[in-house]
Amino acid sequence: MNRTEHTAFGWRIDRYEFDTGETYVVDVIETTPKDGLTNRTFYVRGRITGVSSNPAFTVIPKEPGFFHSELQDTVLAGSLAFTVEEKAEWWCVNWALNNRKLPALEKFVLPAGQEVELPAGTKLYICRGTASVYGRANGPTSELAAATPMIVGAVDDVYGLKFLE
Repeated sequence: MNRTEHTAFGWRIDRYEFDTGETYVVDVIETTPKDGLTNRTFYVRGRITGVSSNPAFTVIPKEPGFFHSELQDTVLAGSLAFTVEEKAEWWCVNWALNNRKLPALEKFVLPAGQEVELPAGTKLYICRGTASVYGRANGPTSELAAATPMIVGAVDDVYGLKFLE
């Protein structure tokens, strides 16, 4: 596992990379609504599967584009054992590392060759891929803040997070 620290629009955001075959365990001490979890995660590469020690809870596979909001409404207490099936990368905003606060986030996925107009005020952090804005390439860890409407084109598949605050 490799973790690197980044900053996006003033928020601490960490990038995690795991190699194929790596495993890890997450212990969920008590049943928690997904919005009460202390992390917001966004998967941008690979495939991770998992099983829960709680037979009433099914772990959803994590693949590119999977965002925190797509979790089940409630995460049941138990140990979650994960296996990296394909080299994986995800981004995480953690409550404790951000002064006990979490930003309002929305995932951004734009397939290669497509473009979209983002309204003025949009704050987009590129996690993976290359986005073209006004003819300029913007790769991972780029912060794009739209003062006016902005056309974003995907040079390759682009995965990012919109900061809504």
